[in-house]
Amino acid sequence: MTNRNKLYPHLLLMGLALLLASPILACSMPAQSPTTAVPPSPKPPQATDNKTPVPSPPSATSLTGDNWTGVTTFTGKDNQTTPTFHISGMEWRITWTANAEYPEYAVFNLFVYPAGKDNMYLERVSHSGSGDNAVYIYEGMQDYYLKVIAADLHSWTIAIEERALKPGEALSPIQITYIHYRGKIYPPEPEKQLCYERVEPDEYVEIKNLSDSPQDIRGWTLKNESKTFPVFTFPSLFLSPYVPTSSTSSTSPVASMSFPPESSEYPKPAILAPYQTVRVYTDEIHPESGGFTFYYGTGNVWDNNKPEVAVLYNANRQEVSRRSYKVIAQ
Repeated sequence: MTNRNKLYPHLLLMGLALLLASPILACSMPAQSPTTAVPPSPKPPQATDNKTPVPSPPSATSLTGDNWTGVTTFTGKDNQTTPTFHISGMEWRITWTANAEYPEYAVFNLFVYPAGKDNMYLERVSHSGSGDNAVYIYEGMQDYYLKVIAADLHSWTIAIEERALKPGEALSPIQITYIHYRGKIYPPEPEKQLCYERVEPDEYVEIKNLSDSPQDIRGWTLKNESKTFPVFTFPSLFLSPYVPTSSTSSTSPVASMSFPPESSEYPKPAILAPYQTVRVYTDEIHPESGGFTFYYGTGNVWDNNKPEVAVLYNANRQEVSRRSYKVIAQ
């Protein structure tokens, strides 16, 4: 047998080994990395999308570590327009109680107006019968007043409270307004090079500019107070103008991306426009909401069984906002 013929079996074995190894390479688990400045990926397939949940007012106990101070209290039993009151912070709440002898006939409606804006209310509470509740508001630094519409009540009481700043906390119109803590579990998708289970990558934290002026968030950080990792740092630029043309899953770190010049814009500085909202996802990238993600490929950031606290820091490492959530049993 010639030397060339002797090589054929060895080459055949090597080729077979490479063929068997290729699926393993394609389905490898992505490396966990704290880096946040990654190119945006396309939105997940429509089947995995979920509608934006309507945030429910958190209970006082869910706002871990927060302190509340009284601003003013109003009482009455009929219709009333209250005097104005001043809110100095960016988070406050209205706690109300309505008492009625015949709850089936009782009506209690409450409208919150910024001073000087009689035709546009900020918040509305509508309740029939007796009871009490609270509504939380995440804007401030101005005067407000209330309009109460009540019928067939013995009495009503409204207490206004605002959250006091903690030591080292900076007053800012940039606030965490919602945490979507319970996401979905995505099964493996080998055809998209995703051969591992993805745990709640669609969780997100919603952050909003509650002021009338632009706000610079470059270098700001967001984290779960009870965890040392991950920590998200807002980059210098928004990534959202770049809309990928690839149809691969947004959670794949090896997805091939394409950014056609004719359909893209240069990235803009990470400065929130007045009343603009952005989201920081756990392990998905959504250009329409800023393109921000923890890129936390190993699991969920926010616990589904006990409330955790999201904390936002400015570029000077001062705390500017914190928010928890109320766990709802399923």
